[in-house]
Amino acid sequence: MDNQSNPSDIFGRAARIGPVAGAYFTVLFLCAAYSGMHPLLSILTLVLFLSVPWLLYRRLSATAAAVAKVRTVTLWTEGIYSFLFGGLIMALLVYVWLRFVDPGYMRNQLELAAQLMRDYPQSASPDLRHTVEAVLEQGSLPGAIQMAMSLFWTVTFTGAVLSLPVAFIIAKIKSSR
Repeated sequence: MDNQSNPSDIFGRAARIGPVAGAYFTVLFLCAAYSGMHPLLSILTLVLFLSVPWLLYRRLSATAAAVAKVRTVTLWTEGIYSFLFGGLIMALLVYVWLRFVDPGYMRNQLELAAQLMRDYPQSASPDLRHTVEAVLEQGSLPGAIQMAMSLFWTVTFTGAVLSLPVAFIIAKIKSSR
């Protein structure tokens, strides 16, 4: 029996999709992060973001097609682990990017935000403006590891939430056939 049709090999299937998902999430992060400098990246970011549920559906549908009896919990677990493994790879790549390739990214973004809040005072509350300026003055910016871990947990949590309805739909479709 190959690993694709083995219903107990949830981790193996999720680990195999992890590198692809990690690269995908990294490209999504980079497009979002630099869409301010290159406006067309915001369109690509939107397309990539909206494609995630469809790609998850395709991946879990392939698993459902390969196994004789599929359960919602099995598909959900595979979806969670796919996001978890992809998120780990993305976190590592984002850390490397923010630490070595563009270490001034966070400072630049906060300085831009502070400048926008000074130019357009109605765009943010005075408390937010004060907080951003205090963070810049004190140098208490989040580091590369904090950003990478925040993104990791965001991807993992989002994957867990998104995988449940997708797994449920796929299991319902398969059981009705």
